[in-house]
Amino acid sequence: MPTKRSAPSARKPTRRPSPGRPRRVEPLDNLLRRALRVLRTNDAVQAHQLLAPVFKGLRSTPAYRTADRLAEAYAVRAHTTFMLGPARSAFRLLRIARKDYPTDARFAALESRMLLQMGRSRAAATAARAALAIAPNVDARLVLAELARRDGRNTEALEQCHAALECDRTRWETYTVLVETLLGLGWTDEALQFLRVAVRRVPRRVRREAWWKLVHTAMPARKYEAAEHALRQLQKSSNERELGEVYVALSEVYGQTQRANDALVCARKALELNPRNLEGLYALLAANVARGSYAAAIRAAATAVEVAPSDPFNRFRLGVLLQQSGNVRGAVEQFQLLQALNPDTPLAEAAAEALSSLDQFQFQQVLMRVSEDSVFRLKLLQNTESALTEYGYVPSLGLLAILRSNEVGQFLHLPLSDKPVRYH
Repeated sequence: MPTKRSAPSARKPTRRPSPGRPRRVEPLDNLLRRALRVLRTNDAVQAHQLLAPVFKGLRSTPAYRTADRLAEAYAVRAHTTFMLGPARSAFRLLRIARKDYPTDARFAALESRMLLQMGRSRAAATAARAALAIAPNVDARLVLAELARRDGRNTEALEQCHAALECDRTRWETYTVLVETLLGLGWTDEALQFLRVAVRRVPRRVRREAWWKLVHTAMPARKYEAAEHALRQLQKSSNERELGEVYVALSEVYGQTQRANDALVCARKALELNPRNLEGLYALLAANVARGSYAAAIRAAATAVEVAPSDPFNRFRLGVLLQQSGNVRGAVEQFQLLQALNPDTPLAEAAAEALSSLDQFQFQQVLMRVSEDSVFRLKLLQNTESALTEYGYVPSLGLLAILRSNEVGQFLHLPLSDKPVRYH
Protein backbone atom coordinates (compact mmCIF):
# COMPACT_ATOMS: atom_id res chain seq x y z
CA MET A 1 0.00 0.00 0.00
CA PRO A 2 1.54 3.28 -1.06
CA THR A 3 2.49 5.52 1.83
CA LYS A 4 1.17 9.02 1.98
CA ARG A 5 3.88 11.56 1.46
CA SER A 6 4.02 14.38 3.89
CA ALA A 7 3.70 17.83 2.47
CA PRO A 8 7.01 19.66 2.13
CA SER A 9 7.60 22.18 4.87
CA ALA A 10 7.04 25.71 3.73
CA ARG A 11 10.18 27.80 3.81
CA LYS A 12 10.10 31.48 4.39
CA PRO A 13 11.53 33.33 1.43
CA THR A 14 14.84 35.00 2.11
CA ARG A 15 14.39 38.73 2.32
CA ARG A 16 16.82 40.49 0.05
CA PRO A 17 17.55 44.17 0.24
CA SER A 18 15.87 46.15 -2.45
CA PRO A 19 18.35 47.56 -4.96
CA GLY A 20 16.38 50.78 -4.98
CA ARG A 21 16.74 51.32 -1.21
CA PRO A 22 20.31 52.36 -0.32
CA ARG A 23 21.65 51.49 3.13
CA ARG A 24 21.18 54.29 5.60
CA VAL A 25 24.45 56.06 6.30
CA GLU A 26 24.82 58.05 9.50
CA PRO A 27 25.70 61.70 8.84
CA LEU A 28 29.33 62.53 9.47
CA ASP A 29 28.43 65.31 11.88
CA ASN A 30 26.57 62.78 14.02
CA LEU A 31 29.54 60.41 13.97
CA LEU A 32 31.85 63.20 15.07
CA ARG A 33 29.55 64.16 17.94
CA ARG A 34 29.19 60.49 18.95
CA ALA A 35 32.98 60.06 18.93
CA LEU A 36 33.32 63.05 21.26
CA ARG A 37 30.66 61.69 23.62
CA VAL A 38 32.24 58.23 23.63
CA LEU A 39 35.65 59.75 24.28
CA ARG A 40 34.34 61.37 27.46
CA THR A 41 33.48 57.89 28.76
CA ASN A 42 37.16 56.88 28.25
CA ASP A 43 36.30 54.37 25.51
CA ALA A 44 39.10 55.38 23.16
CA VAL A 45 38.77 52.30 20.94
CA GLN A 46 35.15 52.98 19.99
CA ALA A 47 35.84 56.69 19.52
CA HIS A 48 38.74 55.84 17.21
CA GLN A 49 36.50 53.54 15.16
CA LEU A 50 33.83 56.22 14.82
CA LEU A 51 36.44 58.67 13.52
CA ALA A 52 37.48 56.51 10.56
CA PRO A 53 34.51 57.43 8.29
CA VAL A 54 34.74 61.04 9.46
CA PHE A 55 38.28 61.47 8.11
CA LYS A 56 37.32 59.57 4.97
CA GLY A 57 34.51 62.08 4.45
CA LEU A 58 36.84 64.97 5.12
CA ARG A 59 39.13 63.76 2.31
CA SER A 60 36.39 62.95 -0.22
CA THR A 61 33.90 65.77 0.36
CA PRO A 62 35.40 69.26 -0.04
CA ALA A 63 32.15 70.93 1.02
CA TYR A 64 32.29 69.06 4.33
CA ARG A 65 35.84 70.22 5.05
CA THR A 66 35.04 73.25 7.18
CA ALA A 67 37.42 74.68 9.73
CA ASP A 68 35.26 73.77 12.71
CA ARG A 69 34.82 70.14 11.61
CA LEU A 70 38.49 69.71 10.89
CA ALA A 71 39.46 71.20 14.24
CA GLU A 72 36.98 69.00 16.13
CA ALA A 73 38.05 65.87 14.25
CA TYR A 74 41.74 66.51 14.87
CA ALA A 75 41.07 67.16 18.56
CA VAL A 76 39.18 63.91 19.06
CA ARG A 77 41.68 61.92 17.02
CA ALA A 78 44.63 63.35 18.94
CA HIS A 79 42.98 62.46 22.24
CA THR A 80 42.12 58.90 21.19
CA THR A 81 45.63 58.42 19.81
CA PHE A 82 47.08 59.57 23.12
CA MET A 83 44.89 57.13 25.08
CA LEU A 84 45.73 54.24 22.78
CA GLY A 85 49.38 55.21 22.35
CA PRO A 86 51.94 56.23 21.42
CA ALA A 87 51.98 59.75 22.87
CA ARG A 88 54.36 60.97 20.15
CA SER A 89 51.72 60.41 17.45
CA ALA A 90 49.12 62.26 19.50
CA PHE A 91 51.37 65.29 19.91
CA ARG A 92 52.16 65.23 16.18
CA LEU A 93 48.43 65.50 15.44
CA LEU A 94 48.14 68.32 17.94
CA ARG A 95 50.99 70.24 16.34
CA ILE A 96 49.29 69.94 12.96
CA ALA A 97 45.99 71.18 14.39
CA ARG A 98 47.53 74.05 16.36
CA LYS A 99 49.50 75.19 13.30
CA ASP A 100 46.37 75.29 11.14
CA TYR A 101 44.12 76.72 13.89
CA PRO A 102 46.27 78.84 16.21
CA THR A 103 43.28 80.68 17.68
CA ASP A 104 41.44 77.50 18.75
CA ALA A 105 41.84 77.08 22.53
CA ARG A 106 40.76 73.44 22.46
CA PHE A 107 44.10 72.20 21.19
CA ALA A 108 46.16 73.98 23.83
CA ALA A 109 43.75 72.71 26.50
CA LEU A 110 43.96 69.17 25.16
CA GLU A 111 47.74 69.37 25.16
CA SER A 112 47.65 70.46 28.81
CA ARG A 113 45.49 67.44 29.72
CA MET A 114 47.87 65.08 27.98
CA LEU A 115 50.89 66.63 29.70
CA LEU A 116 49.13 66.34 33.05
CA GLN A 117 48.51 62.61 32.50
CA MET A 118 52.17 62.20 31.59
CA GLY A 119 53.24 63.82 34.87
CA ARG A 120 54.72 66.95 33.26
CA SER A 121 53.04 69.41 35.62
CA ARG A 122 54.92 72.58 34.67
CA ALA A 123 54.38 72.09 30.93
CA ALA A 124 50.72 71.25 31.58
CA ALA A 125 50.20 74.50 33.49
CA THR A 126 51.89 76.50 30.72
CA ALA A 127 49.67 74.93 28.04
CA ALA A 128 46.54 75.48 30.15
CA ARG A 129 47.32 79.19 30.62
CA ALA A 130 48.00 79.49 26.89
CA ALA A 131 44.56 78.04 26.18
CA LEU A 132 42.87 80.46 28.60
CA ALA A 133 44.69 83.37 26.98
CA ILE A 134 42.88 82.50 23.75
CA ALA A 135 39.37 81.81 25.10
CA PRO A 136 37.54 80.41 28.17
CA ASN A 137 38.01 76.64 28.33
CA VAL A 138 36.80 74.04 30.84
CA ASP A 139 39.63 71.55 30.26
CA ALA A 140 42.28 74.20 30.90
CA ARG A 141 40.54 75.27 34.12
CA LEU A 142 40.38 71.66 35.30
CA VAL A 143 44.09 71.13 34.65
CA LEU A 144 44.98 74.19 36.71
CA ALA A 145 42.53 73.14 39.44
CA GLU A 146 44.00 69.64 39.65
CA LEU A 147 47.55 70.99 39.80
CA ALA A 148 46.58 73.43 42.56
CA ARG A 149 44.82 70.69 44.52
CA ARG A 150 47.88 68.42 44.34
CA ASP A 151 50.09 71.24 45.62
CA GLY A 152 47.76 72.00 48.50
CA ARG A 153 46.61 75.33 47.06
CA ASN A 154 42.98 74.53 47.76
CA THR A 155 41.64 78.07 47.51
CA GLU A 156 43.04 78.42 43.98
CA ALA A 157 41.68 74.98 43.08
CA LEU A 158 38.19 76.00 44.21
CA GLU A 159 38.40 79.22 42.21
CA GLN A 160 39.36 77.31 39.05
CA CYS A 161 36.51 74.82 39.58
CA HIS A 162 33.94 77.58 40.00
CA ALA A 163 35.26 79.28 36.87
CA ALA A 164 34.92 75.96 35.00
CA LEU A 165 31.32 75.62 36.19
CA GLU A 166 30.57 79.08 34.82
CA CYS A 167 31.71 77.83 31.41
CA ASP A 168 29.83 74.50 31.57
CA ARG A 169 27.67 73.31 34.48
CA THR A 170 27.24 69.81 33.04
CA ARG A 171 30.84 68.52 33.08
CA TRP A 172 31.22 65.70 35.58
CA GLU A 173 35.01 66.12 35.66
CA THR A 174 34.55 69.59 37.16
CA TYR A 175 32.43 68.28 40.01
CA THR A 176 34.93 65.47 40.63
CA VAL A 177 37.86 67.86 41.14
CA LEU A 178 35.68 70.21 43.17
CA VAL A 179 34.46 67.44 45.50
CA GLU A 180 37.96 66.05 46.02
CA THR A 181 39.20 69.53 46.92
CA LEU A 182 36.38 70.06 49.42
CA LEU A 183 36.98 66.65 50.99
CA GLY A 184 40.68 67.50 51.31
CA LEU A 185 39.63 70.54 53.34
CA GLY A 186 37.32 68.42 55.48
CA TRP A 187 34.19 70.09 54.12
CA THR A 188 32.07 66.97 53.65
CA ASP A 189 28.70 68.74 53.84
CA GLU A 190 29.69 71.13 51.06
CA ALA A 191 30.98 68.24 48.95
CA LEU A 192 27.66 66.40 49.36
CA GLN A 193 25.79 69.56 48.44
CA PHE A 194 27.68 69.88 45.15
CA LEU A 195 27.17 66.18 44.43
CA ARG A 196 23.41 66.62 44.84
CA VAL A 197 23.63 69.40 42.25
CA ALA A 198 25.80 67.24 39.99
CA VAL A 199 23.36 64.32 39.79
CA ARG A 200 20.76 66.71 38.39
CA ARG A 201 22.98 68.46 35.87
CA VAL A 202 25.46 65.96 34.48
CA PRO A 203 24.59 63.90 31.36
CA ARG A 204 22.71 60.66 31.88
CA ARG A 205 25.67 58.54 30.78
CA VAL A 206 27.70 59.60 33.86
CA ARG A 207 24.85 60.08 36.31
CA ARG A 208 25.35 56.62 37.76
CA GLU A 209 28.98 57.43 38.55
CA ALA A 210 27.83 60.64 40.25
CA TRP A 211 25.35 58.76 42.47
CA TRP A 212 28.06 56.28 43.50
CA LYS A 213 30.42 59.16 44.28
CA LEU A 214 27.72 60.53 46.58
CA VAL A 215 27.42 57.13 48.31
CA HIS A 216 31.17 56.78 48.82
CA THR A 217 31.38 60.33 50.16
CA ALA A 218 28.44 59.96 52.54
CA MET A 219 29.36 56.59 54.06
CA PRO A 220 32.71 57.53 55.71
CA ALA A 221 31.05 60.68 57.06
CA ARG A 222 28.20 58.58 58.53
CA LYS A 223 25.64 60.42 56.44
CA TYR A 224 23.63 57.25 56.08
CA GLU A 225 20.38 58.91 55.09
CA ALA A 226 22.07 60.57 52.10
CA ALA A 227 23.77 57.29 51.18
CA GLU A 228 20.48 55.37 51.33
CA HIS A 229 18.73 57.93 49.14
CA ALA A 230 21.50 57.72 46.53
CA LEU A 231 21.38 53.92 46.56
CA ARG A 232 17.62 53.94 46.07
CA GLN A 233 18.13 56.12 42.99
CA LEU A 234 20.76 53.69 41.71
CA GLN A 235 18.39 50.80 42.36
CA LYS A 236 15.89 52.26 39.86
CA SER A 237 18.39 52.38 36.99
CA SER A 238 20.52 49.27 37.61
CA ASN A 239 20.73 46.10 35.59
CA GLU A 240 21.00 42.69 37.25
CA ARG A 241 24.78 42.79 37.70
CA GLU A 242 24.76 46.34 39.04
CA LEU A 243 21.78 45.64 41.31
CA GLY A 244 23.81 43.16 43.36
CA GLU A 245 26.35 45.88 44.15
CA VAL A 246 23.54 48.22 45.20
CA TYR A 247 21.99 45.63 47.54
CA VAL A 248 25.36 44.97 49.18
CA ALA A 249 25.86 48.69 49.82
CA LEU A 250 22.31 49.00 51.18
CA SER A 251 23.00 46.09 53.52
CA GLU A 252 26.06 47.93 54.83
CA VAL A 253 24.02 51.12 55.36
CA TYR A 254 21.35 49.22 57.29
CA GLY A 255 23.99 47.43 59.32
CA GLN A 256 25.50 50.75 60.37
CA THR A 257 22.08 52.10 61.39
CA GLN A 258 21.21 49.08 63.58
CA ARG A 259 18.63 47.72 61.11
CA ALA A 260 19.90 44.16 61.06
CA ASN A 261 16.74 42.64 59.56
CA ASP A 262 16.77 45.05 56.60
CA ALA A 263 20.49 44.40 56.16
CA LEU A 264 19.78 40.67 56.04
CA VAL A 265 17.05 41.10 53.41
CA CYS A 266 19.34 43.15 51.14
CA ALA A 267 22.21 40.67 51.51
CA ARG A 268 19.90 37.81 50.53
CA LYS A 269 18.67 39.74 47.49
CA ALA A 270 22.27 40.27 46.37
CA LEU A 271 22.92 36.52 46.67
CA GLU A 272 19.73 35.66 44.82
CA LEU A 273 21.18 37.50 41.83
CA ASN A 274 24.58 35.79 42.23
CA PRO A 275 25.07 33.08 44.90
CA ARG A 276 28.87 33.35 44.51
CA ASN A 277 28.98 37.10 45.16
CA LEU A 278 31.70 37.43 47.81
CA GLU A 279 30.61 40.90 48.87
CA GLY A 280 27.08 39.59 49.26
CA LEU A 281 28.37 36.73 51.42
CA TYR A 282 30.28 39.17 53.62
CA ALA A 283 27.14 41.29 53.97
CA LEU A 284 25.11 38.20 54.89
CA LEU A 285 27.73 37.20 57.44
CA ALA A 286 27.74 40.67 59.06
CA ALA A 287 23.94 40.84 59.17
CA ASN A 288 23.68 37.44 60.85
CA VAL A 289 26.35 38.32 63.41
CA ALA A 290 24.44 41.53 64.22
CA ARG A 291 21.31 39.41 64.77
CA GLY A 292 23.22 36.90 66.89
CA SER A 293 22.69 34.10 64.34
CA TYR A 294 26.17 32.59 64.48
CA ALA A 295 25.17 29.34 62.78
CA ALA A 296 23.98 31.24 59.69
CA ALA A 297 27.05 33.48 59.81
CA ILE A 298 29.32 30.42 59.90
CA ARG A 299 27.53 28.96 56.87
CA ALA A 300 28.09 32.22 54.97
CA ALA A 301 31.78 32.26 55.98
CA ALA A 302 32.20 28.62 54.91
CA THR A 303 30.63 29.42 51.53
CA ALA A 304 33.07 32.32 51.12
CA VAL A 305 35.95 29.89 51.72
CA GLU A 306 34.53 27.60 49.01
CA VAL A 307 34.14 30.49 46.55
CA ALA A 308 37.62 31.94 47.18
CA PRO A 309 39.76 29.30 48.93
CA SER A 310 43.00 31.12 48.10
CA ASP A 311 41.97 34.18 50.13
CA PRO A 312 43.39 33.65 53.65
CA PHE A 313 41.08 36.29 55.14
CA ASN A 314 38.07 34.10 54.38
CA ARG A 315 39.53 31.18 56.33
CA PHE A 316 40.62 33.42 59.21
CA ARG A 317 37.14 34.94 59.36
CA LEU A 318 35.62 31.45 59.52
CA GLY A 319 38.01 30.44 62.29
CA VAL A 320 37.12 33.49 64.38
CA LEU A 321 33.39 32.80 64.01
CA LEU A 322 33.86 29.16 65.02
CA GLN A 323 35.89 30.28 68.02
CA GLN A 324 33.23 32.81 69.07
CA SER A 325 30.49 30.19 68.74
CA GLY A 326 32.39 27.75 70.99
CA ASN A 327 33.37 25.30 68.25
CA VAL A 328 36.96 24.87 69.38
CA ARG A 329 37.71 21.89 67.15
CA GLY A 330 36.54 23.65 64.00
CA ALA A 331 38.41 26.85 64.90
CA VAL A 332 41.66 24.96 65.55
CA GLU A 333 41.36 23.16 62.20
CA GLN A 334 40.84 26.41 60.29
CA PHE A 335 43.69 28.26 62.03
CA GLN A 336 46.11 25.35 61.55
CA LEU A 337 45.14 25.07 57.88
CA LEU A 338 45.64 28.81 57.42
CA GLN A 339 49.14 28.51 58.90
CA ALA A 340 49.99 25.61 56.58
CA LEU A 341 48.72 27.38 53.45
CA ASN A 342 49.99 30.88 54.26
CA PRO A 343 53.16 30.64 56.36
CA ASP A 344 55.24 33.69 57.25
CA THR A 345 52.34 36.12 56.82
CA PRO A 346 50.68 38.52 59.28
CA LEU A 347 47.54 36.37 59.18
CA ALA A 348 49.58 33.28 60.11
CA GLU A 349 50.86 35.18 63.16
CA ALA A 350 47.30 36.16 64.05
CA ALA A 351 46.26 32.51 63.68
CA ALA A 352 49.09 31.49 66.02
CA GLU A 353 47.84 33.94 68.64
CA ALA A 354 44.31 32.60 68.24
CA LEU A 355 45.54 29.02 68.65
CA SER A 356 47.46 29.98 71.78
CA SER A 357 44.31 31.59 73.18
CA LEU A 358 42.31 28.44 72.41
CA ASP A 359 44.92 26.29 74.13
CA GLN A 360 44.73 28.42 77.26
CA PHE A 361 40.93 28.25 77.18
CA GLN A 362 40.98 24.46 76.89
CA PHE A 363 43.59 24.23 79.65
CA GLN A 364 41.34 26.11 82.05
CA GLN A 365 38.47 23.79 81.16
CA VAL A 366 40.65 20.72 81.77
CA LEU A 367 41.74 22.00 85.19
CA MET A 368 38.16 22.55 86.23
CA ARG A 369 37.15 19.05 85.13
CA VAL A 370 40.17 17.44 86.81
CA SER A 371 39.23 19.03 90.14
CA GLU A 372 35.68 17.66 89.90
CA ASP A 373 36.06 14.35 88.02
CA SER A 374 38.48 11.76 89.39
CA VAL A 375 37.74 9.35 86.53
CA PHE A 376 38.79 11.95 83.98
CA ARG A 377 41.97 12.61 85.97
CA LEU A 378 42.80 8.90 86.02
CA LYS A 379 42.25 8.59 82.28
CA LEU A 380 44.35 11.70 81.72
CA LEU A 381 47.20 10.03 83.61
CA GLN A 382 46.90 6.80 81.62
CA ASN A 383 46.60 8.29 78.10
CA THR A 384 46.46 12.08 77.86
CA GLU A 385 45.54 12.44 74.18
CA SER A 386 42.89 9.71 74.29
CA ALA A 387 41.29 11.21 77.42
CA LEU A 388 41.18 14.70 75.91
CA THR A 389 39.55 13.40 72.73
CA GLU A 390 37.04 11.29 74.68
CA TYR A 391 35.87 14.27 76.70
CA GLY A 392 35.52 16.58 73.70
CA TYR A 393 38.78 18.51 73.87
CA VAL A 394 41.13 19.09 70.96
CA PRO A 395 44.53 17.54 71.83
CA SER A 396 46.54 20.18 70.02
CA LEU A 397 50.29 20.31 70.37
CA GLY A 398 50.02 23.51 72.34
CA LEU A 399 47.55 22.08 74.86
CA LEU A 400 49.65 18.95 75.32
CA ALA A 401 52.75 21.07 75.85
CA ILE A 402 50.96 23.10 78.57
CA LEU A 403 49.67 19.97 80.32
CA ARG A 404 53.11 18.35 80.24
CA SER A 405 55.01 21.39 81.42
CA ASN A 406 56.88 21.03 84.72
CA GLU A 407 54.49 22.77 87.12
CA VAL A 408 51.26 21.47 85.59
CA GLY A 409 52.68 18.02 85.00
CA GLN A 410 53.69 17.70 88.64
CA PHE A 411 50.21 18.85 89.71
CA LEU A 412 48.50 16.33 87.44
CA HIS A 413 51.26 13.67 87.73
CA LEU A 414 51.61 13.61 83.93
CA PRO A 415 54.74 12.66 82.01
CA LEU A 416 56.89 15.79 81.89
CA SER A 417 58.19 17.54 78.75
CA ASP A 418 60.80 20.27 78.59
CA LYS A 419 60.09 21.09 74.92
CA PRO A 420 57.26 23.66 74.77
CA VAL A 421 55.54 23.93 71.41
CA ARG A 422 55.52 27.24 69.57
CA TYR A 423 53.16 28.09 66.77
CA HIS A 424 54.92 29.42 63.71
